[in-house]
Amino acid sequence: VEAEGKAGEAARGVEARHLAEVEAVRREHQDKAAQVEKEVAAAAKEQGAAAERAAGVLRSKIKEVEKKVADVEEALARADQARFEAEQAKKEVTQSKAELETQCQTADEAQLACEAKLSEASDATRSMQAAVQEGARSAVEAE
Repeated sequence: VEAEGKAGEAARGVEARHLAEVEAVRREHQDKAAQVEKEVAAAAKEQGAAAERAAGVLRSKIKEVEKKVADVEEALARADQARFEAEQAKKEVTQSKAELETQCQTADEAQLACEAKLSEASDATRSMQAAVQEGARSAVEAE
């Protein structure tokens, strides 16, 4: 009986040691799991912060691109306005040129008419001079 008691006591001692070992392993795994969980949370937090920084950089780049697009659209609008104004100026120059050509043609015609009148006046002057000379000769002969 005594041997049975000692054997039972030894078995309970082994079982207690075994339970203590199992409990130590469980606590060790639980500690490792808690550490891994903390590391994962820290990594996730860092990745979230990195993603937020990257998103901020992207938002900044988008604003820069939007500004450049607005600048280009404004430049295109100014170019369109300048092209329109140039076309208007070209039309005005073409019209002025046509008017000047008409005025030059009218002036040329007037000059030709003046030259013809001048030629007629010269002819008339020569005719009068000839008539005066003829009259003077006739008067001299008549005397």
